[in-house]
Formats: sequence, structure tokens, C-alpha cells
Amino acid sequence: MVVGDGHSNVVESKSGGPVVYEINTLTDTIVNMNIKGYPTAYHSMGGLRSWHFEMPVPNCISPVVLSNIEIPTDEFVYLSDLDKHPVYYKSELFWTDQIDVTDLGA
Repeated sequence: MVVGDGHSNVVESKSGGPVVYEINTLTDTIVNMNIKGYPTAYHSMGGLRSWHFEMPVPNCISPVVLSNIEIPTDEFVYLSDLDKHPVYYKSELFWTDQIDVTDLGA
């Protein structure tokens, strides 16, 4: 049940639509991860998804699954500071605002 405008967001995402990060490998300089993006009212099914940060794949169709994306560790830290997203690493679930890359074993 929706009261009011069902397409309204209380909080706008700073990094685009909702995503889940799954870290495959982590070093001091590189994070290798999978990214799963999900559709919203602003990132509808079949819509063009662009990122608000430097990505090896600049644009893609929503919903999106990107595998084995490598980004610099400092870029991942930047992402973690932008928004609160779930992160899977070594079968554990974290939120981006709860983790520190150095604590994860980089």
C-alpha cells in the first residue's frame, strides 16, 4: 500500500541507483568486485545506467550485473563514503559505512 507519490524518494542516492558490491579480491591498491544494480523509478528496467564515479564500464543497461570489475582501492573508499550500500566479502555482509578496507585484510 502506498500513500502519496509511490515514485518519491525520501533520500536521493549520490551514486546512482541501488547496488550491491561483492568483493572478490582485495589488495592495498586494487579492489576486484562484482556489482549488481537494481532498477528504481529513476533507473527503470532497460534504462541507461551511468555511474557517478570512474568505472571501467561507463554506461550499461539497468538492471546491471558487472563481473570482475577492478577499481583502485581509493576509488572504493570514495564509493563507500558516497552512499550506504551492502558489501559481501568472504561470506560476510557489511554496509559501506561500516567497513574500512584496511580492516578487510588489504
